[in-house]
Amino acid sequence: MWHMWQGGYGMGGIWMLIFWVFIIIIGIVVVYWLINSQSKNKSRSMDDNLPANSAVEILKARYARGEITGKEYKKMMEDLKK
Repeated sequence: MWHMWQGGYGMGGIWMLIFWVFIIIIGIVVVYWLINSQSKNKSRSMDDNLPANSAVEILKARYARGEITGKEYKKMMEDLKK
C-alpha cells in the first residue's frame, strides 16, 4: 500500500508547485502589461494638455528634427512673439 503513495501520487506536490508558479507568472505578466499600457496612455494624453507656451518648444523640436528650415523657424518664431 505504501508503494502506491510513493509511485503514483508522490508527484502531486510537484505538480501543485508548478501550477502555483505558473499562476504567479501569469499574474506578474498581467500587472506588467497593465502598467505599461497605462504609461503609454499617459504619454499620449500629455500632448493633449500642452500649456500655451509650449508652441515655442514644439517649434524648437520640429527644427531640431529637421522638419522645418531655419528660414521657416525664424518666421514662425516671429509669428509666435506677436
